[in-house]
Amino acid sequence: GLSVAATRFSLLCDTVGRRVRIRLQTSAGGEGLEGVAIAIDERSGALRLRLDNGIEQDVLSGDLEQLSAMAP
Repeated sequence: GLSVAATRFSLLCDTVGRRVRIRLQTSAGGEGLEGVAIAIDERSGALRLRLDNGIEQDVLSGDLEQLSAMAP
């Protein structure tokens, strides 16, 4: 199922563990989120971010930019 695929993808994903910026396509001004990519959601396949304020947020689409090699 999707959870097995998401788990495998999360293990192979080069983005998980890195600091990233995502420009969202849903807002007129290209609103962005910045934080550490921590996982791939097992149910939706969304990228889960831990934002600088500690809140975790799932992102389904947007333009992603890797900001660091690996998060501290």
